[in-house]
Formats: sequence, structure tokens, C-alpha cells
Amino acid sequence: MKLDCQIGTPTDIYESPNSRMIAEFIGSVNLFEGEIVVDETDHCVIESRDTAQQIYVGHGVATNVEDRKVWLALRPEKAIISGKNRKGSTTGQKARCMTLPT
Repeated sequence: MKLDCQIGTPTDIYESPNSRMIAEFIGSVNLFEGEIVVDETDHCVIESRDTAQQIYVGHGVATNVEDRKVWLALRPEKAIISGKNRKGSTTGQKARCMTLPT
């Protein structure tokens, strides 16, 4: 039996869980399995079969591992849906996302 454990303040654990189990245990979360297709210092892009479009995350993951599979954890209260306004420009704000190793 595998036991996941994380020590920290409630805010630290909620905002930066170290595993999928911890993310699901502490609060509501939507999890998407995906693969990092772009990883820059200021952003990354994750492709998931669960979403119609790629997911843009406003921070890099900075991983050098060969396996680029991750779980993307998105808290409902942090999600903001954006789209094109009548003038054709994109509107909305970035949501805070967490990437968790598979």
C-alpha cells in the first residue's frame, strides 16, 4: 500500500500539492492527464485528450525528464473561461494551475 504524505501549512498544501492524491483530498479539483508540449521559463503548454484545446499555464514546469506526462490540477474557484469578444480580441484572465507528476 502506497501512502502519500505532505507536510506544510494548509495554504501551501492546497496551493501546491505534491501528488494527485493530496490534490484530490484537499478541496475540489479538476484533474486532466496530459503531456507537456512546450516548457519555457514563463509558461508551458499541456496537451490533453480530455480537452478540445491545448492548456496554457502561466508558469514553466522546468523539467528535464524524458517522460513529459503530467496531471494538471485546476481548482474550480481559480478557473476563468475566456473567449473572443465582439471586436475579435481575446478576453479573460489566467487561472492558477498545478502540474503534478504522473
